[in-house]
Amino acid sequence: MTPRPEIRGLSFTDILGVTTGLVRTHLRALVALAAIFLVPAYLIGAPAELRLSDLAPALPNQDQLDHATSAQMDALVQTILLYLGVWALDLVAGTLASVAICRLIADRYAGRASSVGGAVGWAIRRAPTALGTVLLDTLGVAGIGLGGATLATFLFVALGSSGSSGGIGAFLALVVGVAFVGLLITVAIRWTLAMVAVALEPVGPLHALVRSWRLTERVGWRLISIILVTQFFEGLVGLVAGSIVLAITGVATSGPTPTSVLLLGLLASGSASVLVAPITPVALTILYVDVRRRREGYEPTGPLAEPNDEPDTTT
Repeated sequence: MTPRPEIRGLSFTDILGVTTGLVRTHLRALVALAAIFLVPAYLIGAPAELRLSDLAPALPNQDQLDHATSAQMDALVQTILLYLGVWALDLVAGTLASVAICRLIADRYAGRASSVGGAVGWAIRRAPTALGTVLLDTLGVAGIGLGGATLATFLFVALGSSGSSGGIGAFLALVVGVAFVGLLITVAIRWTLAMVAVALEPVGPLHALVRSWRLTERVGWRLISIILVTQFFEGLVGLVAGSIVLAITGVATSGPTPTSVLLLGLLASGSASVLVAPITPVALTILYVDVRRRREGYEPTGPLAEPNDEPDTTT
């Protein structure tokens, strides 16, 4: 058995190192979990992606929006609905994959009996809670963004100087806009561990967000660094996969793209997504365990501990 790495008091680089080791050790199981949830979503979404490519030439440009034809408006509505459908499908699949990956890696790290099938079953049983958490997260972040935009617009219109883009209204609108952007980023980051809590604790959607908020206190920079590095790596892999497709087919990015090239691109991007999908959930699980060990005395060697809301007195 591979020795279990020590994760007490891990720094950012330590977390990346432990994540790399765990991903390499359990690569087959992690990729299998990602594929079980993501591949069906990609297969279902592929016709929609092809349809979006067909609709692109019929879309009105910015100058045509005011006098778009009925055919152009139909194409625009179809495009919006297809994008929303693909986004929702990928969101559901990605959420369930994350729950399964978090559970599997936590179990295997702790030496508990685990299997791909068991992690899949757990993710399915936790699906209502996981999707409810995503819904609350999305509504909260969207509400903050919409509220900030509405207040900034009101201040700009109500207090702005007539016939001028300046004045106290514009200044206050700028201040409010910057403040709400900062709040939105803060909330999005502080809720990042909610899905790990859903996977590893018996909590509901609202409590998962509260747990994430408490656990991420004073670990913001480590969390931001983890997200930036893992997302950059995942994006880089996707970019390389797309570049390879273009190099093989010799098709430029301008002009109509043949269906065969689109399908090859979808296959390459889907394969790349499946390969890198476990990285972020694994890294967040390691951070979660590290924070709970420091603050709650949590030891990941037995049954998953119940949430302990006692204040942190050790850091």
